[in-house]
Amino acid sequence: MKTPSGESWIQQIESRLAPRRPGIITQCADTRVSAVLVPLVQAEEGEWGLLFERRAASLRRHSGEVAFPGGHFESADGDLRTTALRETCEELQTPVTNLQILADLDVLATWSGLLVHPFLGRIHDLEQVTPSPSEVAEVFWVSLQRLFTLDPKVYDLQLTPVPSDDFPFHWISGGRQHRWRKMVARQLFYEVDGQIIWGMTARILEHTLQLLKAFPQS
Repeated sequence: MKTPSGESWIQQIESRLAPRRPGIITQCADTRVSAVLVPLVQAEEGEWGLLFERRAASLRRHSGEVAFPGGHFESADGDLRTTALRETCEELQTPVTNLQILADLDVLATWSGLLVHPFLGRIHDLEQVTPSPSEVAEVFWVSLQRLFTLDPKVYDLQLTPVPSDDFPFHWISGGRQHRWRKMVARQLFYEVDGQIIWGMTARILEHTLQLLKAFPQS
């Protein structure tokens, strides 16, 4: 029995699109893609922790803030794992052989249009880390056991839509009285030895700790 042309078309769709990995649809006019490495480091005593960096005061964006190493994807990278490794090598001035990626973490979509792809990784030898002074003011290590005990403070940031002057109100329900839904951006703040971890770094940290709690250190 001959397959109807309509069914054949459906089968083509299924066979070609089924292997496709889903992306992320955003409504932001300027979507940027970044990758960061969440680096596990083992202390001399054998205890594991995470390495953070405080960004240099001379940087144009997020100067002086605590972050994980990372940056924007470049076409020459080929993939986002390479982006995370490249940026970490540049910021911490360490060879790529000193780094190891262990797993992909959940993608973070920020309200500002940034898609952040975090990767859980490992730095084998901290002595091979010499932070670039133009990008990193300092690095510091916090044990996982201590991080597990921290509860972030949570604050809400309300974001209200502001339509452009030429916005076509006549095309939407309610016109100028349209009931816009306000978005609440929940902000987390961790405080560790006077260091404040917030923003997307805090979100990634929370997610990482939730996953690592399932692997208690013996």
